[in-house]
Amino acid sequence: GWKGAPSGNAVFVTKNNKTVLRNNSFGYRDVEHEEGTEKEIIVFLGDSFTWGHEVQFDEMFVNILRDKLSQYEIFNLSHRGHGTDQQLLTLKRWHYGGPVKLVILMFSENDFGDNNSIFRYGKPKPKYEFYNNKLVLTNIPVPKAKEWEKGDSADSKKPSLSDRVKWLILQSHFVHDISFRIINSKFFKTGRIMRKNTQEGDGGVFITKQILKELRDDAIERNGKLLVIAIPSKEQILQKGHGGHAPYQLKLEEICKSLDIDYMDLAPDFKKAFFRTYYRLGMHWNNYGNRVAANAIYNCIKKEF
Repeated sequence: GWKGAPSGNAVFVTKNNKTVLRNNSFGYRDVEHEEGTEKEIIVFLGDSFTWGHEVQFDEMFVNILRDKLSQYEIFNLSHRGHGTDQQLLTLKRWHYGGPVKLVILMFSENDFGDNNSIFRYGKPKPKYEFYNNKLVLTNIPVPKAKEWEKGDSADSKKPSLSDRVKWLILQSHFVHDISFRIINSKFFKTGRIMRKNTQEGDGGVFITKQILKELRDDAIERNGKLLVIAIPSKEQILQKGHGGHAPYQLKLEEICKSLDIDYMDLAPDFKKAFFRTYYRLGMHWNNYGNRVAANAIYNCIKKEF
């Protein structure tokens, strides 16, 4: 669906921060990696949290871990807006010589919905379906959005009031869920996608389980292991907005246990944090939240792996 521009540079201005973005030659917000390392490899897959939304490069939790775990070669293959399906595609297309120790998948609450959609965050995307007991990629080639032809330009000005309102609307999980249901329904009616051998109305749980199974198998083929880490929502940490519903981690942990996948939940560490870990506006971690995540993941790796 989308990825970063190779060797891209930009200034990214939001209501919370002004960050400098620099991609490596493969289009990831990561360091350059030399071929043929003898170090064991840790690969991170994720969305905007792992990509480092609204924090500087050296404040990203992956890069804090890079310093703490210098005995490993750490790859950050994440990109903002990616669901687990696009993360699986990223891993399948990633080829690097060297022994893989861990593939770490950072899972967000909205990933169940992302994996169940052909359109997300204003962009069309591929989607996995489950046909005859195997994953099949659909909605390819991905339709090209007209606005992609011009590309995005870096904006060094402060966002206007209308931009802020638009941003807040686009960050709404409710708006995302309604929009992708409407768009998907339109595509299904026109016959562009036919669903078979999958479960309807489960919010993406069934297809997410199949994707996680494929990720597990890919990690094993590379002589490594898959570790799934759940990212708590801001509302969960602030203890509001759930309306009595169980946190999404219960479903995710159940899936991981059934597939014998290592699992970790960051919620306990964030609930114990002394300072604010999320920006006051928006849904993402601030630099302190990135440090909390880095310390928790570091302790897990040192203890369990």
